[in-house]
Formats: sequence, C-alpha cells, structure tokens
Amino acid sequence: MKVLSYIVRLVRGFLSDCDPRRVPAKREDGLLLAKVKRVLDGDGVLVTVFGMDISVRLSAIDCPEHDQEWGGIAKAGLIKLIGGRDVLLEQHGVDIHGRTLATVYTMNGNGLVNVNERMVAKGHAWVYREFYGHLSWPRRDQLNSIERWAQRNRVGLWRNSDPVAPWEWRRIQNY
Repeated sequence: MKVLSYIVRLVRGFLSDCDPRRVPAKREDGLLLAKVKRVLDGDGVLVTVFGMDISVRLSAIDCPEHDQEWGGIAKAGLIKLIGGRDVLLEQHGVDIHGRTLATVYTMNGNGLVNVNERMVAKGHAWVYREFYGHLSWPRRDQLNSIERWAQRNRVGLWRNSDPVAPWEWRRIQNY
C-alpha cells in the first residue's frame, strides 16, 4: 500500500503541468479510481492507475485456478462484472507476489457493488478465511453469510457435489 501511494504521489508530481481534470484523484472515501485493462483470472486483474499498470488481487476471496474445474467460468464471471470498466479500489496492502490487495467496487444503477462479495454470491469464489483478517468483523460475517447462501442454493461451483477449494487444489498439484 505504501508503494502504491508513493507511485501515485510521484506520478502526480510528473503530471502537475497537466489539466487537473484529467488526473484521477483518490476520492474522499479513500477509494482509488482505476480502469480495468485485463482480467487475469477469477480473482486477479490488471488495472491502470495514473497511466501505470498495477496488478490487483481481490482480497478475502479465492477462485479456482485457470486449469481447475470452474476456473474459466470464474474468470468469465469477473470479466462480465468489470471487464474494461472503471472500478474503485479499497486497498488492503500488497501480497507476497507484489500484487495490490483490494476490495474492488463497480457502479450499477443502484450505486456501488462490492465485486469481491458478488463473486462469492455468484458461486465463483470461496471466502479465503486465512487471508481476511484485515476486514472488520461485520464484513467477514457478511462474506461468510454470502458463501453459506451460495452453498445452500447450489449456486455456481456449489452445483458440484464436492468442489475442491483452490488452496487445497494448489497443495495437491504442488502449484
């Protein structure tokens, strides 16, 4: 998070001669405006912020890998939600691979949509409890409730009688 903030300040310095209306700003609510350049998989995207590409990992969720059952469908689901769109990022730090961890939001007619939660609700992702400690208890409870609903209603990957969690699949595959 500190690295991204430093980059943002640096880029703003270079762009100070530009028309300020063309330089996106961090919003009052702390969310950062970004443009989705490419969806990498069900929980990873490449976005452009201030003309720079940044790899983002949707925090607190885990989608099947691209060569795992449901991996391609999860990626298609994320493309449908945010592909090529402007999004807002609530940054939670950086993971061990250097990706920005974020809750991603998009706009629809009713306001902001939490994309991370939507991926769980559509049965494209598991709640990644090992890595959701940065969220408040109410937000963790919300994610858990959404996942239970998807399981009960056999939505998405929960249609399979015994879906394998991505972290288990990676362990089995020595991924």
